[in-house]
Amino acid sequence: MSEQPTCPLCGKRTDSLHHQIEQQLLATIRQHNPHWVDADGSCQACLEHYGKLSGEEPIV
Repeated sequence: MSEQPTCPLCGKRTDSLHHQIEQQLLATIRQHNPHWVDADGSCQACLEHYGKLSGEEPIV
């Protein structure tokens, strides 16, 4: 059985990581997490959190 991935932003285990993220949302995530790269992806909860901060709803 494979291990669940861990979100690189919040450190929580998740069912899947999202890799397609809008540019404004990327900028907001990078502002709060300078060492994060978009290839790492993120969990749904982090996408929603940073989407609210950026004013942009993530496409999932």
